[in-house]
Amino acid sequence: MTRWAWPLVGLMLVGCSAREDPDKLARIRLNRIGQAYGLGAFFVGHRTKCEDDVRQTLRTMIIQPEPKDRDSIMISPRDGEPFVIIYGDGPADVLDMQNPSAKTIIMAYERTGAEGKRYVLMSAQNVEVLTDDEFSRATFANKHKPAGKP
Repeated sequence: MTRWAWPLVGLMLVGCSAREDPDKLARIRLNRIGQAYGLGAFFVGHRTKCEDDVRQTLRTMIIQPEPKDRDSIMISPRDGEPFVIIYGDGPADVLDMQNPSAKTIIMAYERTGAEGKRYVLMSAQNVEVLTDDEFSRATFANKHKPAGKP
């Protein structure tokens, strides 16, 4: 192998391992869910109301890199469970530009997470990592109450 080829092999190996990193993959999947949720009205003709609407939108979206199975986007790679998506008001409905705390309302999250942390999709369409303590004190869209939260 020529000298210039070795760095390319190294880059390919790094790229492969990065794609399989569960933390990075969880962030990417929640971003895709947020995009599908927000674009639901455009793709399915009405506000996103249920998981089928998100799945239908995901099937029509151009996603790079293309996942082997688009349904896998709905599953957290960290806990192996489906993401919890809070249906009802969309991100634009929840977001109140006059109220900065509105950007911290959770729209979707990992059901269990891993290592005492969960990835969550905020109403501002950003993905954050919350500790279990932060998650227990968080505000959720549509007055949603996660299992185990009073």
